[in-house]
Amino acid sequence: MTSKLRFVPRLAALALASAACFPSGVFAQAQGSVDVDITLNNGITILYYYSSVDVNISLTDLFGTPAGCVASGDTRACAIAPLASAVTAVPTAGELVANFNINPAALSINAAAVPLVLQNLWAVRAVGGTANTTTVAIAGGSSTLNGPSGSSIAMSNFRVQSPVFGAAAAVGPGASVQFPDPGLVTARPGDVRIDLNLTGATVLGDYSTTGTIGSNADSNFTLTVTST
Repeated sequence: MTSKLRFVPRLAALALASAACFPSGVFAQAQGSVDVDITLNNGITILYYYSSVDVNISLTDLFGTPAGCVASGDTRACAIAPLASAVTAVPTAGELVANFNINPAALSINAAAVPLVLQNLWAVRAVGGTANTTTVAIAGGSSTLNGPSGSSIAMSNFRVQSPVFGAAAAVGPGASVQFPDPGLVTARPGDVRIDLNLTGATVLGDYSTTGTIGSNADSNFTLTVTST
């Protein structure tokens, strides 16, 4: 019994000492709030563009099959209604000439001004500027593409445009377009519109300007982007 009485007080004393050193549910804690401000300086505008492009044009796709014509491969047979009256043959230089004065219907597309859209040819990322807007402008360069046997294609009416971009409305076409800075993540795309004059294109083949790609002599148009 003596040893038992001595053992119980030791346990009780140890428990009291432990409770004193480690109070239940009480921890030291400190907090501090931090406010971070960031200032962006030196705005940036980035223009992405193709420096050289090749375009294939199918004439059968361009002009299709006019009304009253029958297509067979790359040919079109277009019968014109007979004249209301007979044509009188007239003696001319020892032969009879009956002039029917054929007058074909106009083509569905004006060959002197065929609209060509170079879609998604350029894109812009931009942040900064006094008004947080970006302007893209186009200026025509060499306007004649030379083809085989002296044939040619002329280009004119250079314009730029950009479709709807998120909440920003579509802009253009025009010699220049202005839109809100698109930011750094998603670049805003744009197109180039050109009118082609095919009246001098009498031979199939490649049409291009002469000179080295990238030189002023071979540049058909120039894109300029500014932050405003």
